[in-house]
Amino acid sequence: MSQSNMHLHFAVAAGVVVVYDWVLTIGQEIELIWRQWWSLMTVLYLVIRYIGIPYSVAEVLPAHRNYAIGLVDRCRVSEILTIDLGPT
Repeated sequence: MSQSNMHLHFAVAAGVVVVYDWVLTIGQEIELIWRQWWSLMTVLYLVIRYIGIPYSVAEVLPAHRNYAIGLVDRCRVSEILTIDLGPT
């Protein structure tokens, strides 16, 4: 596994952990943040909580696109198209 692939795997794993945390705490967040009067602290909480999502997507997607293109380059089309389906 190359260094760039390892970076991609760690970034995806971190994203999964963030989504898991969000799913576990969304009920409390709705009750304690979204249904209350908005203040400076509410806005700061939401900015800190959600600013990482677009950053992570912007970080992972370009690396993932390059990784997928690298896999396609390594495969020969003839190997993909000649699949033995067994007796017919």
